[in-house]
Amino acid sequence: MGRHHATLAVVTFLVLVSPLAGQPATSALGPSTPDDQARLLAGLPVSGDSPLGALQAAPAVARHAASLTRTWQVLDDQMLSRMRAWAGKQVDSRIDASAPLAYIFGGPDILMAHAMFPSAPVYVLTGLEPIGRVPPLETLAPAALEAGLDNLRSSMEALPTRGYFITSYMGRDLSRTELRGVMPVLYLFLARTGHRLLESTTISLDPAGQVQSVEAGVPDGHVPGVRIVFQGDEGMAPQTLYYFSVDLEAGPIAKKPGFFQFMNALPAPNAYLKAASFILHDNRFAATRDYLLTRSQAILQDDSGVPFRWFKKSAWDLTFFGIYEPAVWIEHFEWVTQEDLKAAFAAAGPLEPLPFKTGYSKPGRSNLMLAIARR
Repeated sequence: MGRHHATLAVVTFLVLVSPLAGQPATSALGPSTPDDQARLLAGLPVSGDSPLGALQAAPAVARHAASLTRTWQVLDDQMLSRMRAWAGKQVDSRIDASAPLAYIFGGPDILMAHAMFPSAPVYVLTGLEPIGRVPPLETLAPAALEAGLDNLRSSMEALPTRGYFITSYMGRDLSRTELRGVMPVLYLFLARTGHRLLESTTISLDPAGQVQSVEAGVPDGHVPGVRIVFQGDEGMAPQTLYYFSVDLEAGPIAKKPGFFQFMNALPAPNAYLKAASFILHDNRFAATRDYLLTRSQAILQDDSGVPFRWFKKSAWDLTFFGIYEPAVWIEHFEWVTQEDLKAAFAAAGPLEPLPFKTGYSKPGRSNLMLAIARR
């Protein structure tokens, strides 16, 4: 990306004040769980004894669910289902699918990370977007909930056709309502992909890279983050998602050393780079580039990731997919033509087009490269 459940086994008693009265719903059950919240944000039915159950009859919530279902159908048909099928054939057998996934510059895009690497026990996503919050939705006034749901949908409108988020747009979209930052997006994506949220904790990384719970503000020198534990079908192993809001440019990251301390303590990961703004061509991001090249077992990326010249033939086995065309039609990217990458694609060809759009490419002209480390 560009720059930057637990069901309550008690008797339910709900009083829902009419949205016209401008008052929030109240509940004898106490606050809703993260899984309750995720399902409502995703336009999916909540459990029968959820304190959010009565909210689903509200016109704004029903309208949100219907609209989001239509958007999701397009997104899954044209992109996610194709990614899952392609990765199952082209990626899984070539990598250690049980390794963590580092999706640097991925923002809140757990969607495509999970489609490409569904078995990762740990996902680490980073971006400039703030962590934000998902308050107990039953405490929001109807107008505030409606505004939050409307804004959440608008932040996703172009995703089925564009295939990536734009940081500047998201920063604006995700700061306008009570549903702020990336947390509502992460909740929605996880619920819509068939997962239950088992735990959601606001955290920070201290300068030694240790995870700390956040009770109030994030201390100076810490990296703000969120940890979400989620589960697919019953009996499947839980998986953990970390999202860290961090500027990886040399100056800012030097003041927050805990991020790379944390990353280096993880087992050697797979890495994923998509729509990364060609940022790793800039030596101000050399620490991130070096981490990916020295620690990754495998890197799956489009041409906006690590510059091709850094993949030495003696260190990496490379497989090319799709069609490489420089993104010269996009403002600010006119300069990024990698002649060596163009030659590598030509030598590997002719290659079949990818069955989905990814990165900055035009439809039918996407590219990916899978690099497997020889160490």
